[in-house]
Amino acid sequence: MTQAFFLSALEKGTLVSYDPARAAFRTYLRTCLDRFAINFRKRDRRRPTAAPIDFDLPGPAESPDAVFEREWIRGLFSLAVEDLRNLHDDIRFRVFLAYDLNESEVRPTYAELAMRFGITTETITNYLAAMRRQFRKTLLTRLRELTATEREFRSEARAILGVDV
Repeated sequence: MTQAFFLSALEKGTLVSYDPARAAFRTYLRTCLDRFAINFRKRDRRRPTAAPIDFDLPGPAESPDAVFEREWIRGLFSLAVEDLRNLHDDIRFRVFLAYDLNESEVRPTYAELAMRFGITTETITNYLAAMRRQFRKTLLTRLRELTATEREFRSEARAILGVDV
């Protein structure tokens, strides 16, 4: 359904008609996607299929809006991490990856990281502080690219980071 939506949007020029004065781009995109999904499901019900289509839909405890919001933020963070990886293909990024992007249940201590990378704990502290600043800057750069107005940018930044920029 996602591929069908973007194919339809490109063919019909749906995204070209976006007006930043009327709504935030994400709101416009979400409205277009909602309308497409409703029509897609209507067409799907009228058409007999050999096998049911299995969608990964949110459970009753999680609204579609919450899923959309979570995936939007996850995608934005992924882009920022990739940008960071491209900027810092060195020990600083590896320290950041090992500590802040660690997916295991237990984070390594600064002392453990210092031993692993052969540097002091103070250096670990400095690297992490510098990389966090760079991550925030990279994230905000990506966010600015994805928003149409300054007001939308500030609103999204506040919602995602919890601070005014």
